[in-house]
Amino acid sequence: MPIAGRGEEVRSWFVYVVALPAGVDRDATIARLAERGIASKAYLPCIHLFPHLRELGYRAGQFPVAEAAAARSLALPFHPALSEAAVDRVVAELAAALGRPVAQTG
Repeated sequence: MPIAGRGEEVRSWFVYVVALPAGVDRDATIARLAERGIASKAYLPCIHLFPHLRELGYRAGQFPVAEAAAARSLALPFHPALSEAAVDRVVAELAAALGRPVAQTG
């Protein structure tokens, strides 16, 4: 959750990332969301697996915690024009894609 403001500053985030539960297929979740009109994408790549760093000898399996976090990270729609109703829909569709009920607000 965003931290509370301390003054007159205005905050802005460029992406909203969630960690999927362990064992959830991120690609299948992205596909399910797309079927429902919700854009999402894999996020938080492991930089040690970028091609230019692999050339330095880094390989998959060297940083298992980072790799597990990367495999579970999902970026959701996030922009200033996103209405509260749209946010609620994204939350509901993500919950449905994960097979989980959503607590009703308001």
